[in-house]
Amino acid sequence: MTNQDFIELVVRDKKVPYDNNLLTGLLYQYFKNAIEFLEKQIDFDYAERTSLFTVLKDNYSIPFTTEKVKKIYTLFDKTHGFELYGDYDTTIFFKVFEDKPAIPKRYVVSNNTIYFSTPLKENTEYVIRYFVFTYNNPVYVDLDKTHPLIEINPQLLISTLGLFIDRYYSPSSLDSDFVKTLQVIEKATQNQKRATTLALRIDYPRY
Repeated sequence: MTNQDFIELVVRDKKVPYDNNLLTGLLYQYFKNAIEFLEKQIDFDYAERTSLFTVLKDNYSIPFTTEKVKKIYTLFDKTHGFELYGDYDTTIFFKVFEDKPAIPKRYVVSNNTIYFSTPLKENTEYVIRYFVFTYNNPVYVDLDKTHPLIEINPQLLISTLGLFIDRYYSPSSLDSDFVKTLQVIEKATQNQKRATTLALRIDYPRY
């Protein structure tokens, strides 16, 4: 099922007016909005990446050029054998940036780029586990593609897209109910994710 097929399925279920102009405009945007909302709340497995990066001496950053990074889960210095600490306050981070090359212990993410606390004193390999957004990536959301959520959790995406459609065709008084329902979806999916993780830990314990 393509993304276009999926949108048409939800529209038929909602029994709302439909034409090609609506599909390529409003409904397509709502489809991406629904994915964006869910991806901002949940770390989906399909959006997880683990990659090896080699950073050359005197450099101090790793740009991500093909995908939009949601968050860095772990950043491990493979060359020296330790995990770096991630900062969140970019203003303070750049104020205390050291110009002298060294082995950086901290990093920050800004503008889809990882910045280290110092330039590297030698070529270094990093293993990075991170999550990305797909809602704005044509590889996933073009109408002739199939987004991973359609295959792994179609009901969640149907419910969320349906809420965006209901909000458009219903009075604005439904806005508060819209927000509340999205919050319920968010809480339910987070609980489900925790329960799944717990079950996996029980079935596959570490020794």
